[in-house]
Amino acid sequence: MLQPVGASSPAVVKRPNRLPTVIVRNYQIFMSTLYILQNQHGYFLRKKSQGRENLDEKVTGHNRTSEWVDGQDLRLLFRTIHKDEAINRQFEVSAQDVDLRISIKEYPINAHKHPNIPQDRLPPPLLDHV
Repeated sequence: MLQPVGASSPAVVKRPNRLPTVIVRNYQIFMSTLYILQNQHGYFLRKKSQGRENLDEKVTGHNRTSEWVDGQDLRLLFRTIHKDEAINRQFEVSAQDVDLRISIKEYPINAHKHPNIPQDRLPPPLLDHV
């Protein structure tokens, strides 16, 4: 979606849902897609914990060692608005496990700034090992 900015536009340009904005010459481009990584079994790459306790460990009391999630909780998915960042992460993960076949998927952003993945594209739920 493009909106003109500059002298001919209104004084205030409101961004819908505070999506990331890139200004290209006299136009604003609203980022409306996210890139996520999916393996050959249909599961999605989990985001890194960044030194904090794992969310699963807080909730269930056990640590999940898998990097892959079923997409039922969209907050846990690795996602980026930059395709080159997704390519770099794809390379890093596939270098750790050469048997993985990882593809980059592009999905629109929903109102909560998570990828809008259709239900028919979600893999079967993973079973928690307690």
